Amino acid sequence: MAVYTVLDREEIEAYIAPFGIGPLVNYKGIAEGITNTNYLITTDQSEFGSELQTEPLHQFVLTLFEAQNLDDLQFYTKLTTLLNLKGLPVPCPERDSDGVSLKYLQGKPALLIPKVPGLHQMQPNPAQCQELGATLANIHRACMDANLQHQGPRSVEWLVAAAAELNPHLEDADQKLLNDEISHFVNLHNSNLNLPRCVIHGDVFRDNALFVGGRLAGIINFFSASDGYLIYDLAVVANDWCSQHDGSLNHDNCDALLAGYEKNRPLSDDEKSVWNDFLRIAAVRFWVTRLLIKLDPGEHHRPGGLMEIKDPQEYKNILMQRLYPSDD
Repeated sequence: MAVYTVLDREEIEAYIAPFGIGPLVNYKGIAEGITNTNYLITTDQSEFGSELQTEPLHQFVLTLFEAQNLDDLQFYTKLTTLLNLKGLPVPCPERDSDGVSLKYLQGKPALLIPKVPGLHQMQPNPAQCQELGATLANIHRACMDANLQHQGPRSVEWLVAAAAELNPHLEDADQKLLNDEISHFVNLHNSNLNLPRCVIHGDVFRDNALFVGGRLAGIINFFSASDGYLIYDLAVVANDWCSQHDGSLNHDNCDALLAGYEKNRPLSDDEKSVWNDFLRIAAVRFWVTRLLIKLDPGEHHRPGGLMEIKDPQEYKNILMQRLYPSDD
């Protein structure tokens, strides 16, 4: 998340009025992330008079999409609504009085989404990893049952093209590391292994999940959800939730994550056989993304007043630990 489009109070008040969520109390920009403009807004619902109402103030995230196309956003709305109706902890966009979720603000598509309560767990424990794994498996099952498909931008071809763009700017050792890893993944991609695919989140980092106490309250930011390997989605989670400061695996967290996942969707033998391979390619994917932004931030994200630039070395370290694990 980030802030690229500056909004004033009157613009926000006019936008939220048709949603019937109460008058605006306050708002502020959210700096984290690199893709869209986000505001945290608070409204007063004290006059609604519902017996179910326990708190007068409610919070929402107002997101303006700086570059994402309408097909992606319509799919996002469909996906999160489906998962929400399945009883999974996934917030879906609010609808206005005409039943419309996707509207425009300053000429850009925008969505209003309830803010999930709770905190990001930046030092998760095994119990939290286990619950996250179980929920991710249920999300995968729901997407498979619905036979959802959606092509995203981060394909194998994108990864190959990104490496070609980066190669002239990398030291020889990093060039070789990157190209070898991508070649290895391309070979896996072209193999006859039984690796189930469907729509995946692709970005369940710690800042995309919130806990209330020990309970998983919500998984957010499905904006990049697209077709992919289920084992890859799980590997993305493991690299973020189960890595220590040097990039090595926290095996207690990782074992708990896998146990929670397999409780609801057992992995195939082929998936188990390539688990470390997908830990590696998940590390490469985010190493490459961060390198591209570091190389040319003007090309790979829009200028914004609030922005968090993430260190590519973190994911190179994770990759090296998956290739050459430290002694436990």
